Amino acid sequence: MKKGSVIILAVIVIIAAAFAFSPKKITYPDEVALGKEVLTEMSQRDLATVETSISNAQKRKRANKREDLNFKQIYENAIIMGDSMAMALLDYQLLNPNQVVSKRGRTVGNNEEDIAVVKGLSPQTLFLQYGLNDMPAFRGNIDGWITAYEGMINDLKESLPATDLYVIAITPLTSKGQSVNEYNHRYLEFNEALKTMCERLEIKFIDPGFLVDPNDMEQYQADGIHPGYSYFPKWLSYMADEADL
Repeated sequence: MKKGSVIILAVIVIIAAAFAFSPKKITYPDEVALGKEVLTEMSQRDLATVETSISNAQKRKRANKREDLNFKQIYENAIIMGDSMAMALLDYQLLNPNQVVSKRGRTVGNNEEDIAVVKGLSPQTLFLQYGLNDMPAFRGNIDGWITAYEGMINDLKESLPATDLYVIAITPLTSKGQSVNEYNHRYLEFNEALKTMCERLEIKFIDPGFLVDPNDMEQYQADGIHPGYSYFPKWLSYMADEADL
């Protein structure tokens, strides 16, 4: 039996069990509620989309479990290096200054100072968050960006052989954010190239894009590029889970 069919069958079994063993007033656990939602939409959606929906719901549940934890303690031996997305973690006081190495406007082509700082700190775990500024800085040249990104990674790996590296996807942009310049609307292409690079280099690619809805401006700041505060605890929780922190 195909994997997709097994998933759908499991969902049906869960719902059937809930009806069979519940009293008159049924209280659905998270899994049953998720299953009902999936089955309602199944006739209008292909199997791959259904599987993605289930996967993302499970990931959101994992992220929500840990979003109220002490991230300064969880990330005690980790560093997030990157652009303004990383800087927000300091702005919201979610991490300490020694856990974030970043400045607004950073790209993989102008971060030599940050690389030097990270090498000096020699973290156990290093997360790389770049892309928002790189799209216009590289004028949409994905190949050039990937070449520069890979060069940065190789430099870090040579200097920090014991450090675990993780690459983070570009955060989804609203239509307003995509219209800021002629390149931002291609962020999905940039992310796909980033994922392919990570597969080639055998580095884990983390894509927390499911945590925010680019069609909902209320989840973003006025620029339509940077998510609001509520995104960042979930982001940190999901990354920590993915890196086993």
